Amino acid sequence: KHVVTLQPYLKSSSTSEDQSILYYVLIIYRNVLPLLKRPNPNFLAEVEQTLMGLLTKSPQKILQEVLPCLCVIVDKLTHNYARLTKLLRSCTEKLKLEQKQLEAGKELSSARNVMVLLLIVGLLCKNFDFDKKRVEKPNEMKELDNIDKGPIVAITFQLVLYFCKKDLSETVQKMALQSLGFIYLSYPIIMLRPESTDLMDRILNTGVMDMKIQLMKVFLDFLVSEQQKINTDLEDKKKKKNDTVDLKVLIGNADEFAEAGVSSSLMQRYLDRILECTFDHTQSLKIVALDVLGNIIQQGLAHPVLCIPTIVAMETSPEQNIRDKSFKLHQHLNEKHASLIHSRNVDCVKKAYAFQKQLIGGNPIVGYAIRSHEGRPEALLNPMYSLLKDKRKSRNDFLVSTVKTFDFDLKKCDESKVDVGFCKFVAENLATIDYKSIEEVLHVIYLINRVLSVVAISVLHSVQNNIQETFVDNVRVYIETKIPEAFVNQTISQTNESFCNGIGTLEASPIVDPSSPMVIEDETQQNDSMEVQFRDDKSVQNDIFNEKNEKENILPLSYAAKVSVCMAILMYLKEHLKKSFALSEAKCQNFNPAQSGTHKDKPALRHQNAPLVISWDGLPFVDKPLVLENDIRDQCEMKLMAEDGTRDSDDL
Repeated sequence: KHVVTLQPYLKSSSTSEDQSILYYVLIIYRNVLPLLKRPNPNFLAEVEQTLMGLLTKSPQKILQEVLPCLCVIVDKLTHNYARLTKLLRSCTEKLKLEQKQLEAGKELSSARNVMVLLLIVGLLCKNFDFDKKRVEKPNEMKELDNIDKGPIVAITFQLVLYFCKKDLSETVQKMALQSLGFIYLSYPIIMLRPESTDLMDRILNTGVMDMKIQLMKVFLDFLVSEQQKINTDLEDKKKKKNDTVDLKVLIGNADEFAEAGVSSSLMQRYLDRILECTFDHTQSLKIVALDVLGNIIQQGLAHPVLCIPTIVAMETSPEQNIRDKSFKLHQHLNEKHASLIHSRNVDCVKKAYAFQKQLIGGNPIVGYAIRSHEGRPEALLNPMYSLLKDKRKSRNDFLVSTVKTFDFDLKKCDESKVDVGFCKFVAENLATIDYKSIEEVLHVIYLINRVLSVVAISVLHSVQNNIQETFVDNVRVYIETKIPEAFVNQTISQTNESFCNGIGTLEASPIVDPSSPMVIEDETQQNDSMEVQFRDDKSVQNDIFNEKNEKENILPLSYAAKVSVCMAILMYLKEHLKKSFALSEAKCQNFNPAQSGTHKDKPALRHQNAPLVISWDGLPFVDKPLVLENDIRDQCEMKLMAEDGTRDSDDL
């Protein structure tokens, strides 16, 4: 009775309210009519006829509910298969005519009509299995032979695939891709065909945004459908728990096995591209790609280690909904694969930095965000740390690996490995992270001291030697280039004249008795000077050898300058933590992470008057690249001043 009452609402509508009513009535009919025990045949025939009339008059949203409703009524109630067969034949013939027209070099007669035809063909293949019904009821499905005597899905797939050609308009291509998505839902194995993978590769490589978004929607619909199948199978198994074992179930179905591996193969093939789409500037593509990634993780279709860096990066997004989705996925992985994902802490931090770099563009990157009404800064990596800090080992591993990013390999002198912006990003995160106990803060300072004691001292020594060598070279160059050659020749000639005059003076002087005390004293001094000269020769050789080793260990000035900026960032971080948590230098020096003291039970409370974030006012090159030679020298001189203690500690 109630179903019949809704029949007048099955009519084409122009207003949005009427379309909403029609949309929900179609959903009700699709789900309720198959459950009726003895429905009126006349009523069903009228509904069929009304639905056929809606095919050419309805927008896409309504059409996507009209076809499923019509297929359910025919398949479950009226068994009027000829109606669906004729509809499919009519659509395919019209599409073939359009195909011939395109092959002849002409344009489409009507792009809108082609899009409607593509949508109808895809929905028919999704909601009604023509090939299966042909095997079950060959007499009723003889009309299919007029379309093709082979598999219907193969014919429709090739026909729809043709309209995904890049020569056509994007709207037609997009509708053809959506229609292919409907076919994939019923025949997943087709997704792994070379024609399908080539199309997906082209879409992901061309950069056409609408096509990328539509492909991500195809992936999402497919994964959701697969999850629904899994849930249905689990429910059926629960119901049949006490039933006798079916031998066919134990043997299995080859087709089902083949389809079961499609989602895993496909997602592993395109995982990198999906992860790239989550970083895209287009909001709609980013959201749908993140939903696809969420389904991949929930269904276990890819290794968690490959996904976790992108998830952590998404947790730093300025958009609340993306942060919430990402954190939910992070919690899921932390519950099931904690040991795996925690092994990629540094990769996660680097991915988060890359994401922020892409968001901000050329502006300075900061490691915190102010999101609360109180105006307190929140570390961008705080969601990640909140899942780590409850377990001491995981927390310490994160802190060690994060601070270790400042421990540069000075032997390689690879400037590409030194990113001042990344070091600043890490330092600001460590400065604003929500620590649980004071032990964590002391551990960070302990790790900072270890890095400074090795890297900073080596850089300081190199800068000192480099500046001295540069000064000597500059003096030598100045002498060679600035002093006139005539002046040098004149000086040499004057020296020669003095030498000759000296010889003449010696010849004119009186002869001294060799036995005189003066002569004996001169001989003794000469012997002593020879011994001293011999010892000096050895020391000079040692000095030359040591000087050679020192020169080999001197770092290039530009590399040393960049590393010195990073070391200064660490010094600023250390002073900030000491002020924020009121820690003395003696307390920091006495801390030993190997000994479990009372620090782990003491909560980490920030001092009320302490600065909220690190101020980089005294470090000009933290956000400014070291481009000019004067910049490099200024930074090296600042480094020397800081290490020699000539800078006041309050300036740090």
